[in-house]
Amino acid sequence: MATPRVFVSSTCYDLASERDSLLDFCNSFGFDAALSERGDVFFHPDLHTHQSCVNEVGNCHLLVLIIGGRFGGRYRVDPAKSITNAEYAAAREAGMPIFTFIKQDVLQDHNVWQNNKAQEFVSRIHYPSIDKQEHAIDIFKFIDDVRLSKSNNSYFSFSLPREIHETLRKQWAAMFLDALKHRNIDKQMSLTNETLAKLTSASQKLEELAKSIYKNVDRENAERSISEIDLTAEAKEMFHLIASRLGDGQFIPAYDVDEVCDELPGEWWEFLLQTVYFDEVAKKQANGKVRRYLSYLDGHTLLPIDRGVRKRENSDIDALEASYSAFLSLDASSRKQVCAEFAYASTAFAEATEEQEAEDDL
Repeated sequence: MATPRVFVSSTCYDLASERDSLLDFCNSFGFDAALSERGDVFFHPDLHTHQSCVNEVGNCHLLVLIIGGRFGGRYRVDPAKSITNAEYAAAREAGMPIFTFIKQDVLQDHNVWQNNKAQEFVSRIHYPSIDKQEHAIDIFKFIDDVRLSKSNNSYFSFSLPREIHETLRKQWAAMFLDALKHRNIDKQMSLTNETLAKLTSASQKLEELAKSIYKNVDRENAERSISEIDLTAEAKEMFHLIASRLGDGQFIPAYDVDEVCDELPGEWWEFLLQTVYFDEVAKKQANGKVRRYLSYLDGHTLLPIDRGVRKRENSDIDALEASYSAFLSLDASSRKQVCAEFAYASTAFAEATEEQEAEDDL
């Protein structure tokens, strides 16, 4: 039976008791612990032992990282790193869960360094938890690399090995629960996709059947009528997509259908701005660029106007543009019929909107 493999990454000599205790702890979970000092790493004869340790990380499923007061041996491939640094980097590259533990006294000294690193005297501070003072900054910067990562950056302080065990027990139990929840979600998604596939197949069969009947009943006008039906269906896709995002089938004021459908701008988002339901907002992205969105009245539902890096959003924009192009191709009467299907008939809403606009004017 395949079992999860846990790579234990740390310096060996100063953290021997912590490493040794993790062997029995992992076994109690049915996990296999990989400890280099026990020969759990395959030291390939053509590679340096450092590289063998780093390569072994890729054969594991979890990484337990323990940071103490020793820097350890420098990584042969990149002397700026320790072997532990390199093992941690390999785990991050593999995208595996990382559980980091930092000795409490080392973490306290890190806080001292953190608060004084801009001062000239920081290089003269003696850090009692660090074995060799010349390695203090390297260790503290490694701690920063871990805690300042964008994800997978949690860490825990400890004084005794049992504190590591208690934390891992809770974390692994939570991870198992998360896996069970995702299993249920995946199962539901699979059933949903299967249902949608069946509905799509049934819809296509009904469409083919309807067209066949139409051609037999009205052979002279069938092709033209079918083309009009297809064009109207494509034009409605924009309205259906927007309605699904809003969670409401109506988003065009009933009292304004004629005006909205007669004066058509060139872009789908300009068309939506003509209704009272949408506003244009600008949001600054992480790369510093400004991107435009349509904001619904509740201020939360957003539709992107400008293309970005997400394929799903760009695909939605493509669909909206194609559908709106079909909508523009409809005659005036057909456009109004489409708009009427998505019109909000509540006069109370219209009155509330007018009151809000009056307040804004004041």
